[in-house]
Amino acid sequence: MTDAGLRRQEVVKLRLKHVGTKALRFRGKEDRDRTVPLTKELSAALDPFCKDKSPNDLVLGVGEGVIYRIVKRCGKLVGKPELKPHDLRHSFATRLLEQGVDLRTIQELLGHSSVATTQIYTQVASTHLEEAINHLNQPKLQPTSKPAEPSRHRFSWESDGEINLKITKPKLPEPDPYFLEHPEIADLYAKSY
Repeated sequence: MTDAGLRRQEVVKLRLKHVGTKALRFRGKEDRDRTVPLTKELSAALDPFCKDKSPNDLVLGVGEGVIYRIVKRCGKLVGKPELKPHDLRHSFATRLLEQGVDLRTIQELLGHSSVATTQIYTQVASTHLEEAINHLNQPKLQPTSKPAEPSRHRFSWESDGEINLKITKPKLPEPDPYFLEHPEIADLYAKSY
């Protein structure tokens, strides 16, 4: 669903005869023919499900409810309990849009009859453009004249052989003059150690 933008019902109805070496070819919603190129990852994921089956066999052989429950369970495991199967389709379209794929191509891949339906994803994906521009508003950090010593540990400690530990905070490298001109950055710099 995330690598092909399929609807849950299309996944359920996917038969071996729809799976080619380079693309999925099937009849989608409203009996429209669709062709979706296979990614290497999706092709590899489908391989075990396609072994020892005849062309008319279902690839997965499960119902929509099973797919829904699997996606919900996976969503909970990754901290997104609200995740639904259709969100994976949205993710597919949004990723394509963010990579610069034109709306007409995304419309064709999703099987939308109208580009207006596909335009919903432009609202979702426009947030990444705003985030990109916001980077221009961030203060520019100037490199220090002398790089700080690389430290493997944030803190060091010594033990006296018992349970007692002496924890010492590393000495801060001398801040760049740029930090002294901008106290809010100097404060962040000090807190980061």
